[in-house]
Amino acid sequence: MGWNKYKVALVVLLACCSAAPLCFGADERGTYRRHRDTIWAEELEVALERGDDIYLDSCYVRGRFDFPDSVFGQVNVSNTTFESGVGASGTKFHSEVYFTSDTLNGIFVLQHSHLAAGQEWLQISALGQKPIKTLGTVFRDCVFRSRALFISSEIAGLCLFEKLRFDSSVTFSDMVFVDSVVFDEADFKHSVGFSGMKFESGGVFRSCTFTNARIETEDLHDVRFSNGVFDDVIFETSMPPPASGMASMSGLTTLSYINDPTGLQGVRQSFKTDGFRRQERQLTFALKRRENEINRQNGDWVTYYLNLVLFDWTCDYGMSYLRPLRYATYVWVVCTLIYAFFALWRRGGDIVVLTPHKKNQSLTLTEEPIRYYLNPENTRSRKRWRLYATHVTRLGKTLLGVMFFSLMSAFNIGFRDFKFGRWLRLLLTKEIYIKAVGWARTVSGIQALLSVYFFALFILSYFGRPFE
Repeated sequence: MGWNKYKVALVVLLACCSAAPLCFGADERGTYRRHRDTIWAEELEVALERGDDIYLDSCYVRGRFDFPDSVFGQVNVSNTTFESGVGASGTKFHSEVYFTSDTLNGIFVLQHSHLAAGQEWLQISALGQKPIKTLGTVFRDCVFRSRALFISSEIAGLCLFEKLRFDSSVTFSDMVFVDSVVFDEADFKHSVGFSGMKFESGGVFRSCTFTNARIETEDLHDVRFSNGVFDDVIFETSMPPPASGMASMSGLTTLSYINDPTGLQGVRQSFKTDGFRRQERQLTFALKRRENEINRQNGDWVTYYLNLVLFDWTCDYGMSYLRPLRYATYVWVVCTLIYAFFALWRRGGDIVVLTPHKKNQSLTLTEEPIRYYLNPENTRSRKRWRLYATHVTRLGKTLLGVMFFSLMSAFNIGFRDFKFGRWLRLLLTKEIYIKAVGWARTVSGIQALLSVYFFALFILSYFGRPFE
């Protein structure tokens, strides 16, 4: 009878031990699974300390959730909201970590952690890749509403950051990615910092948006940027990324540096070697504008304003090479109106046409000013419609004369082997010379000087690299 009592007690003890996982909220031993439930962060931490695999789907986690020092089970979190954020400080992850379509309301911190490579196969259909055996960490379709910190951590296995949105600042500092890392359609809306990062097996930034970012990493030669957006980004590196990927990024003109322009100069040299002329001009503009800002900060105001007016406003340091032609056209129109004023009102100056002809075996010049006037004696006997026709004809000839003179003034000074003024004279059916008198001569000199400067900027910017 006593032996039977011991048997009953042993059976009861075994039954209690088997029911213990249910008391802790797990469906089976080693697995903690929740679906559309509200749970406390402490409950998750206890499950992780036991070594359970965590599966959360469409849950709401109350309180701040911090990973323990070692995580042996797999973490798979999807469509879950963390009320007060997530933290991992000094944590060693021995299995895969998945965050899919989650909302992190508080601060997310990954600091002094180690994430080991997983051993399961996973098909990433969104990236069109073959199955990858060692998948380390996945953050997919997540929203970081508060600050996110990834500091002094090492991640082994493929690390995927896909379709993330950071509503606040994010910092990647002294991170080591042992295997490849992929940032796909990550939206860094606010300030983001990449400093001291090491990409030991390369990385990809595909269709990412960088706003107010600081990319300060020593080695980016195996990191590919493609089809993304730069917006006010500090870019400093000693080994720049490949030019083929950087060429597809928009907003290259917003790149800048603090002290070391080596990275941007290296990217520009790669653009030059690979034939990306437009992107090369954009980086030249970014570098020269930053150099001029340094002149302003150092108090060199003369150099600053000279560069600003002569090169920045006129052609963006060679990037907008067609802008000088547009400015030369504006100068031609304004000067034409001024010459028309002199011809119509005959005040302040004249434009005179000199026509050479032979007389008594000698060459003489006949002067005839370009003016709009009619002989009153010839207008009295004419009918009204003929009088109007005479007015229109004479006015048209006057305007054509001043327009041609303005064009010749624009090309009066040649640049190197380009002498368009001589070419314009060859278009005429007879040899004539046009000169200005009085204030018209002064306007013609100013127009010639401005025009030759604009034409020189266009020729040098289009055919050469004057600002390197």
